[in-house]
Amino acid sequence: MDTITNLLSTQTVESIILLIVIILVAGKFIWEVLAFFYEKLQKYFNFKSREDKRCEKIIGKMDELKTDIKGVNDKIDNLSDRVDILEEDSRLNKERFLQEARATIIDKHHYFYYRVKAIDDISLQYLESLLLDYEKCGGDGYIHNLMEDIRKLPSLEAQQLSEFPFEL
Repeated sequence: MDTITNLLSTQTVESIILLIVIILVAGKFIWEVLAFFYEKLQKYFNFKSREDKRCEKIIGKMDELKTDIKGVNDKIDNLSDRVDILEEDSRLNKERFLQEARATIIDKHHYFYYRVKAIDDISLQYLESLLLDYEKCGGDGYIHNLMEDIRKLPSLEAQQLSEFPFEL
């Protein structure tokens, strides 16, 4: 303690501040030299600290996640393509159904309305069911006019229908 007191009493304030700065700079230099040699020795002996190992483990898991995410994205793209194909197939099937239902109702209308001039209950029920499905798929109003004509026809027994030639 006497040494510090003696030093403070014999030196000026500027020289004390200069001494403190020199000691701090020297300490920083020594710290950097030690860190440099520590880093070199770590590389030479392939030594890794716990933090380095933990960071490498985290980076490895992140790489695995990137690979997994890429795989999931590829599967999503594949499923999206398949959904697009299914939607297109559904649209085509709907159009085909509308065309077929329209053609069937028109054919039945011409047969029952112009040739037979009557309709049996089973055929009427079938045409009504076909019309409901046709409407669900977005059918137009022209077919409704034909169905009105068919509904106005008198009822016919199944035995009487066998007298008329049936056309497909």
